[in-house]
Amino acid sequence: MKDVFYGTDINVDVLEYARNGIYDLQKMKQYSENFHKTGTIHTLSDYYTAKYDAAKINHSLKKNVLFSVHNLASDGVFNEFQVISCRNVLIYFNTDLQKE
Repeated sequence: MKDVFYGTDINVDVLEYARNGIYDLQKMKQYSENFHKTGTIHTLSDYYTAKYDAAKINHSLKKNVLFSVHNLASDGVFNEFQVISCRNVLIYFNTDLQKE
């Protein structure tokens, strides 16, 4: 069975943006600097194609990603996971919800 990565959000527009994988080329400079800080031997540009003023994430990175609407605060568990990463979401929860 292949690995599946779930990209979830409550906002369908955010999911569509991620699903498309097209980003402003001007922003890629900062993203690349952040990526480099992880200590990888690769460059972020190994994973996208630049054309005109946009960067398109390579299909090979997105082919195993399932983008889906999911509300962390109210929706139930929908699978068994080895790793869960919540970026910039817990700050929107009150203390009780953060603990949960």
